[in-house]
Amino acid sequence: MSHKFEIIYMFLYDVGRSVDLEQTRVLIPASLDRRSITSRDTPASLSVPQPLQLEVARFQFSGGKPFEEIRLAAKIYEDGVISMQARATVHTEIESIHRIRGMEFPVPSAPGDPGAEKLTTVGRWVHENFLSLFERIRPSITVAEYGSETAQRETYAAFCLLDDVPDVDRFLETHAQYLSTFLLGENPDIKLHASQVATTLDHRFSFKNNDLLILDLDRCFILDPDRDYEDILLILELANYQLVELRTLDRLLDRWLDQMETDIRRVYFKRSHRLRSLTQRLARLIPLRLDALFILENLENTSKIIGDYYLGQVYEHLCTLMGTGSWERSVRRRLETLQEVYSMAKVDVNERLLLIMEILVVLLIGFEIVALLFPLLPHG
Repeated sequence: MSHKFEIIYMFLYDVGRSVDLEQTRVLIPASLDRRSITSRDTPASLSVPQPLQLEVARFQFSGGKPFEEIRLAAKIYEDGVISMQARATVHTEIESIHRIRGMEFPVPSAPGDPGAEKLTTVGRWVHENFLSLFERIRPSITVAEYGSETAQRETYAAFCLLDDVPDVDRFLETHAQYLSTFLLGENPDIKLHASQVATTLDHRFSFKNNDLLILDLDRCFILDPDRDYEDILLILELANYQLVELRTLDRLLDRWLDQMETDIRRVYFKRSHRLRSLTQRLARLIPLRLDALFILENLENTSKIIGDYYLGQVYEHLCTLMGTGSWERSVRRRLETLQEVYSMAKVDVNERLLLIMEILVVLLIGFEIVALLFPLLPHG
């Protein structure tokens, strides 16, 4: 039996230290996304980041193959994150939704030439448009002076069933095996153990008697014939926004820890590292530490979607699945380790230099004494 779905693919890229939104609005026709979460039982005082937004592309297909429509929008965050969101409408069987991401569809092969087409998938299409957008706004992006990697990416997908389901519990019982393998990203032909099925479907939330949300690490399943899931999508995006920032910091600190190991080996084993090199390393570490602390504080402000209300429960549960708390603790611990070890190494090198200087002073004084006494010695 065919059902109507809206499928939302989220691709979030960390592109730099920050983005100047005012300069970005000069470069591209974007508007400020003045979002607020007002539905369900969410407190009115809750605020969320306000990025720039713009529609990138929109296509409609005759015959509904593979989609009826697909559209792509971008959101540009001041903290250096670009969120690309592709939304596709499709009719398909429930047991076939795992195939949709790999389906190909036609798009113009060159800008401004609708006659020339090429086949692409959602992932390729989104990434190509991201690269194009990134090049257009590159002048407004600030890259950290302490070094950075290529853009890090997090992805998430929401599969939203739009048909009305009279009995949600019976629907879930009927499709439990398939939905479990789908959410876990496993082959649907695998027969999961009942305990694994129960564990996977335990990440379930419902606000009304005709809606359903089942979360997992990389994707979720939503059943809502009223299409009242925009706030859920915003929560999903914010959780992934937080995760991509933390993982980018963690990977950057990985590189610094590797470099620190090399520096420390030079200091204590080869004894070839100069004080100037350690001083320069510490000087570059200071802006990294400050930026990381600012990012962590901003993320904590973003993550204040807490409390005993529906969206707060969803957000906290999703962050637990993603392990954002562990990522944050890892970043803080690595920052402290870098600061402590480099500071200790600098102190040791300083002490070594002071010792050498003291020896030199003693030798100079000895030479001066010898020079003073030499004329007084009897000469044969």
